[in-house]
Amino acid sequence: MTNIVLTGFMGTGKTTVGSRVASALQRDFVDMDEVIAARAGKPVAHIFADEGEARFRERERVLCRELASRDGLVIATGGGSLVDDASRALLARNTTLFCLDASPEEIARRLAGCADRPLLDARRAGQSPAERIARMVAERESAYALIPRHVATDGLSAEQVAEQVLSCLAQPATVDLTREVRAGGERYTVVMGAGVWREVGVMLNERLLNSRQAAVVSDTLVGPLHAAPIERSLQEAGFATTLVTIPASEVAKTLDTVSLLYDHFIAAQMERSSVVLALGGGLVGDVAGFAAATFLRGVHFVQLPTTALSVVDASLGGKTAVNHPKGKNLIGAFKQPALVCADREALAALPVADFRSGLAEVVKHGIIGDARLFERLERSGLQDLPRILVAAIEVKLKVIEADPHERAERAVLNLGHTFGHAFETLSRYSLRHGEAVAMGLVAAARLAARVGLCSPSLAVRTAALLDRLGLPTQVNRFDPASVLAAMQTDKKRAQGRIRFVLPVELGKVVVRDDVAREDVEAVLR
Repeated sequence: MTNIVLTGFMGTGKTTVGSRVASALQRDFVDMDEVIAARAGKPVAHIFADEGEARFRERERVLCRELASRDGLVIATGGGSLVDDASRALLARNTTLFCLDASPEEIARRLAGCADRPLLDARRAGQSPAERIARMVAERESAYALIPRHVATDGLSAEQVAEQVLSCLAQPATVDLTREVRAGGERYTVVMGAGVWREVGVMLNERLLNSRQAAVVSDTLVGPLHAAPIERSLQEAGFATTLVTIPASEVAKTLDTVSLLYDHFIAAQMERSSVVLALGGGLVGDVAGFAAATFLRGVHFVQLPTTALSVVDASLGGKTAVNHPKGKNLIGAFKQPALVCADREALAALPVADFRSGLAEVVKHGIIGDARLFERLERSGLQDLPRILVAAIEVKLKVIEADPHERAERAVLNLGHTFGHAFETLSRYSLRHGEAVAMGLVAAARLAARVGLCSPSLAVRTAALLDRLGLPTQVNRFDPASVLAAMQTDKKRAQGRIRFVLPVELGKVVVRDDVAREDVEAVLR
């Protein structure tokens, strides 16, 4: 019996709602702040005053580790508990996570006159409580967005919020998107939601009638978090399963790793009807997909993406590849999956920095084909993440359906990547892919403005949005000549010329291979 965890900003009613949910379900209720205060022998406000916030967060991590090992609880966290990556990853396991939301204005009203909220002490930051609340809500936006289930509490009583939580719990899964994709002569389904991995075995039985062997390929970070329920779902559906883990590092994206996967597939006596499931981010999807494409001249393949980047981009379209010392993704193949199944519950375990990295691809998709998506992010940030992800997915699916093998239209998906891959290579992959793409988007927009394709304001807006989302926008980290040299190994070259995807306006881009070297160098200075 999984735990139920309620998180959210202070004043959203976590304790009151949590106790009501626990009573309705006849479960034990744990208020984390109360437990920490009892163990410390003093109120939370005094812990902050005497020991500091860092020590309080460490106490939270210890308690999260303890609670994660128990079952059947309803837990109310402190407002900042699951902003911490380690604590959130701990409670994301064996848990149904909810975030209670309220507007900054409503929070300020509810907390008016409270004297036991140390983080709202105006003297801490020279701000009024209302200003402090608005600032903290913005700072925590990314962490709260990762929580898979949200309940808005403005204008509702605690009883009404508890009823909404209980209603959501009665549904085994929330499906945000079910989309049939036509890629040339092949078809597959994209499913996204919360809790959908519980049905992955059933989904495969419906699609792969003669398949009874499954190899789950994951990495050393994701595997321990998510592989067990995936294997359980497969086994319950009649699949014999093999789990293979690879290092969670870009250095593992090589032919040597693919050879290691072949060894495991052979040992498991896999056949042409068998299926390889990639459980992880883009790295795992690329390596496992390339192995599936080439083992026995091709076995079935399934993508189970666990990062925002892989949900909206890497898992879609059938591109698989490994790196070569001379460049990224130089050795690869197209391998369309039988199924892409994205469970937003997995996103909750992501470090915030990794989540933000994936948002670069979301912004990219807005520039390519959905001005409303870009403008929504500008206006409302990460409110309603499922809607944001669905919109980003739709942009990519429309492009790949028009061009399954990247012959023409699909090239627009490389917006930001000609620069971005060069930045990645020069950083020796210390830059996350999305971070490099974010820098590449800024460089591409500035280049487009310089050659007269778009208004300079689009470059300014692109940099401002990426900065708001916590992504790097500085493009002069590397010597321009070195960047141009790195571009020479880019697989997107055509007849020896470097191709750039450049924005014209929101929702429209063009491909150019006639950009002067001095213009490229100018935007990199």
